[in-house]
Amino acid sequence: MIEAAFNIAQNHIDEFKNESGRFPSREEFSEWTELHKEDLYSRYLPSLFLSVTDFPEDAIDELGEPPKDSYVLACWRNEWYEYYAPWNKTSTLEFNPKNYYILGGAIKDGILLICIGLIFLLVSVGLWRKPAQLEKIFSINCAHSF
Repeated sequence: MIEAAFNIAQNHIDEFKNESGRFPSREEFSEWTELHKEDLYSRYLPSLFLSVTDFPEDAIDELGEPPKDSYVLACWRNEWYEYYAPWNKTSTLEFNPKNYYILGGAIKDGILLICIGLIFLLVSVGLWRKPAQLEKIFSINCAHSF
């Protein structure tokens, strides 16, 4: 979602620069983001910012030194900023699929889930058979007592 918002904003900024010969001001960019809220934002992406002259130190540290005629997009994530550098088309967003798996991979997690499912199946079959066996024992004991 954030990466898509960065791409939409970059397209707008590039079009704006081609038409007017300059980058949009913060106010112009802010107005544009207000008009395109549905395309840019979700409840997880509250705000998008444009930096043309004063680049955040975090962005420079993570994305490298910007060329003279460039900008940085920033997205506030309620705890930290994510940055996008159009000059090298990179962002501070980190997507490592291994971070989303219990055992570090889809195949390993799939095998784990199958094993858990088999354990539940065996336990349920065992519990299902026990009442029938108990009923048989109970009926034999009851028949002998009369």
